[in-house]
This record gives sequence, structure tokens and C-alpha cells, in this order.
Amino acid sequence: MLVLFDVIAAVWVGAFVGALMKVASPHPNWVSWMVSALVGALGAVFGLFVARFVGVGREDNVRTLLVAGVLAIVTMCGYILVSRIVVRQLDRTSRPTIAF
Repeated sequence: MLVLFDVIAAVWVGAFVGALMKVASPHPNWVSWMVSALVGALGAVFGLFVARFVGVGREDNVRTLLVAGVLAIVTMCGYILVSRIVVRQLDRTSRPTIAF
């Protein structure tokens, strides 16, 4: 049961990180709030499992959630980078043409 609470806490931390990254982004982004929160939550859950694998103890929830939050930030930065690259590539290839 404790693992379930850890996963729920990691999801909340990741959703908060995703929403915060959405607010802090200086550029307009086509990604919605829900997608940002979902990507952050997935990164935090992955961070939770990485923290357990590295050996952060079950008793130390602060360190575990810190590792989960850091990996959520890394996941969000990677997602924003990839989405901007994809949008730039789509902008280059989809130039409007004048056809009569």
C-alpha cells in the first residue's frame, strides 16, 4: 500500500512540475496543460523507479520525491525540446503555395 501512495505522490509532483514548466515557458507552445501535466507525471513516476533502483530508501520520501521531481523536469525539458524541433521541421516543409 505504501508503494501506491509513493506513486500517487510522484504523479502529483510531476503534474505540478509539468504545469509549472508550462507557465514558465517564455515561448508560445501548442501543448496543452493536460499534456504537460501528463508528461511531467510520467517523468516523475519514472524518477520514482529510478530512485528505488539507485537505492534511495523507502523511509526517505523527501529524497525519493526530489529525485522524481528532478527527472520530471528533465523529461519536460526533453519533451519541449523535441516538440520545438518537430514544429520547426513542420513549418519548413509546409509552406503555403499559391496554386491557381
